[in-house]
Amino acid sequence: QCNAQRPIINGVRVEPNRELNGYVNQFHIARASEQDGLSTCERLRARGHPGVGVATIFVSWFLETTLETLVDAMGEYLRMHPDVSPDAKWWVCDFVIRQATRQLAAEDNDVKKLGECVRTIGHTVLLMEPWH
Repeated sequence: QCNAQRPIINGVRVEPNRELNGYVNQFHIARASEQDGLSTCERLRARGHPGVGVATIFVSWFLETTLETLVDAMGEYLRMHPDVSPDAKWWVCDFVIRQATRQLAAEDNDVKKLGECVRTIGHTVLLMEPWH
């Protein structure tokens, strides 16, 4: 199912997914979002999860990157920047965007609000993986 819905970028369909990457993650997260209209973070926050809060770091990453690589890179960033709290909250699109809204009109589409999110957070980490 997930591979059948791969996006087309610059006229080329993204390669089939062979690992748990952003595309696969979003596919599965969207199923839950379609049921309740919430993002993963909204769902966790409603349950009182301590790992959800106001983001202080915006993460920009290529969705073909595996989640393992993403999490490893975030840990490496914290190791290289001891001034950043290990409890820092990261804004990661898969978990913050209501995946079911991606096709809605501009006023209801979370993706349209990315610029505002970046400006509000004020600190962006760019993950350059894979490096071409």
